[in-house]
Amino acid sequence: MLRIFTLALSVALSGFTLASEPQKRKANRVSSPLTWYDWIANVPRDYSLFYHRVFREEALPSITLVAASSAVLWFYDEELLAAGERWGRMWGISPNDNMDTVAHVGGFPIQMPTDTGTALYFIGDGWTHASIATMYLSYGGAFHEVRALHTASQMAEAILNTGISVQVLKHVTGRESPLVRTGERGVWRMLPDQKKYHQHVSNYDAYPSGHVATAMATMTVMAGNYPEYATGIQIVGYPLITLLSLQMLNNGVHWASDYPLGLALGYTFGRIAVENGKQPIPGVRATWWERTKLMPLSPGSAGYYGMQMITVL
Repeated sequence: MLRIFTLALSVALSGFTLASEPQKRKANRVSSPLTWYDWIANVPRDYSLFYHRVFREEALPSITLVAASSAVLWFYDEELLAAGERWGRMWGISPNDNMDTVAHVGGFPIQMPTDTGTALYFIGDGWTHASIATMYLSYGGAFHEVRALHTASQMAEAILNTGISVQVLKHVTGRESPLVRTGERGVWRMLPDQKKYHQHVSNYDAYPSGHVATAMATMTVMAGNYPEYATGIQIVGYPLITLLSLQMLNNGVHWASDYPLGLALGYTFGRIAVENGKQPIPGVRATWWERTKLMPLSPGSAGYYGMQMITVL
């Protein structure tokens, strides 16, 4: 069963092209100037771009791949869960959450892993990817390296969009996590009571996996900004995502069928963020959405702050 999981995940990792654009459009784009608010300003229109990239004829094979791999993995979910647990026992990897609080930021605890199992699970943690983005931001700011600054901004954008979409889907699908399942493959409670959701999150938040989505988004942005190192980034990134996925079976947080859609969302929003970091070459007509941005509104005579939407003609 573990071989089925590994094969399906490998196919999914290598095959997602939901965010791909026609080559002629990619060739007509160059790096755009960067402002500190780009990652925020791009978020509202990203969902329109997501819709137009996914719901088109060219994306049908990728949509089919996501649906088919999810269905196959769902059929074997119980067997794959047991195989993941056996994998953990074979390698002596604990299924328990052994995180240790090392600091507090704004009242929120900062936790770090203390063993192999929690380290593997931490691969997909939001703090991990926020730290990676911060390192790019620090390097770019210190050495005036524009590409690093673009990478940091796009990571923030992709992670935020991925997180929002994953949370919406979790709140809609209401699938049980393996640890608290009351039925085979976990019960799905569509549009669950939101009060009950927040009281017993693990009863509702399995689908899709936010951890693999975030990890995929980060890797996609890195590979998109450093194409000369893309193969190396993927050689390291894919095995790390696979280990993360196996550990989440081992600790009962996710089912294998939670992964394909998470991977697709992370890849798609990662590609959107990378393309937002470029602008059309002069003379090539951009779409209305590509020419529209939200920007901070400086205080005028009235002395107020706000946001403004500007469309470049």
